[in-house]
Amino acid sequence: AAPLALGGVHVWTTIALGATATCLGALAVAVHWDRAPRFGLVGLGLAIWVLVTVLQAIPLPFGLVEAIAPHTAQRYADAAATLGQDVGWIPLSLAPAETSLAVWTLMGALGLYLVGSLHMRRRETFDWIVPRLAAVGFVFLVICVVQTGLFGELVLGVYRPSTPLRGALVTTFVNPNHASAFFGAFAPISLGIALGARDPGQRNGFVALYLMMSLAMFLTFSRAAILSWAL
Repeated sequence: AAPLALGGVHVWTTIALGATATCLGALAVAVHWDRAPRFGLVGLGLAIWVLVTVLQAIPLPFGLVEAIAPHTAQRYADAAATLGQDVGWIPLSLAPAETSLAVWTLMGALGLYLVGSLHMRRRETFDWIVPRLAAVGFVFLVICVVQTGLFGELVLGVYRPSTPLRGALVTTFVNPNHASAFFGAFAPISLGIALGARDPGQRNGFVALYLMMSLAMFLTFSRAAILSWAL
């Protein structure tokens, strides 16, 4: 519940979300091992992206880095000379900590892709999980309403972030762009379910959920979200 409530703005939630999604992807591969090699071009691209990012974060021989990225190697050499140290193994990235964190995000994306491509190919599984994805968006909307009404500048009433919380709808994601992107991902799911529903009550319920999450996007005051919704 905490990673869902806080999103990926913090280091520990980024790692927790990435690790959880990676484990779910590994579980999907284990359950559907007969279809595991069929990752598709998207899965292959994500796997290559993860590998390339990992290679940027791990230390490599200085000569190899100098051959691949001479400007990066020179920066490390200058820093080592300033400190009076010898240049040993260095990463390709000038910000290895941030690159390592990005690995978790990309592994999580790959894990979610594997879950979707392997586990949700069956129609009954797809029909079961899609409404529950919309429900996740609704749960987050409720969390944001509670945050706005009860806690104000204190995230879930626990701590005050270094970045001031903004927007008419104050979200626990701290960054309003993150929250609006979350709503932007789940609102179309609700609309799609509504358009495909045969039961009038279900259709009206998901239309209402779509309108509420669309309104939430506007209330975050994220200009990018407002523009994307209009487009």
